Amino acid sequence: MTFSVFVSHSMRPHDLPLLRGVCEHLSHHGITYYLAERDWRFGESLPARVEGEIRRSDCILGFITKEGQASAYVNQEIGIGISAKKPVITVLEKGADLTGFRSGLDYVELDRLAPQDCATKLSAKFNQVNATDEVRTAICWAVIATAGLLFLGRT
Repeated sequence: MTFSVFVSHSMRPHDLPLLRGVCEHLSHHGITYYLAERDWRFGESLPARVEGEIRRSDCILGFITKEGQASAYVNQEIGIGISAKKPVITVLEKGADLTGFRSGLDYVELDRLAPQDCATKLSAKFNQVNATDEVRTAICWAVIATAGLLFLGRT
């Protein structure tokens, strides 16, 4: 059985290169992922589909960015993941705000100008996920490598 990640994210233009890069890395390593805008079907209830996919996933990878921090979808998806007792790995962009229900949320900070700084913390968070070392390493480096390429202007 393959490892499945639900990727929670905003659709802001500044966030899409990070999202695309992470998903390409996941796919390259044989890790399946769900993206609502990619996997939605016409006539289907999107909220029901999203909740079902969260419950079927092995973990939630949530991105809270400066541009997308107000996204109701990201907030709801992370909340559903927590209530479903799924491991939720939250990547918080430096400068984004955690307010309301998210104020006590455990997260790993990502500074787009110094992405390497979050590698150790992200790796430690993924050690809490019930997966093989290869899967944990692949997911961790999907985030770090993509952020690094963005920093260098290569994606």
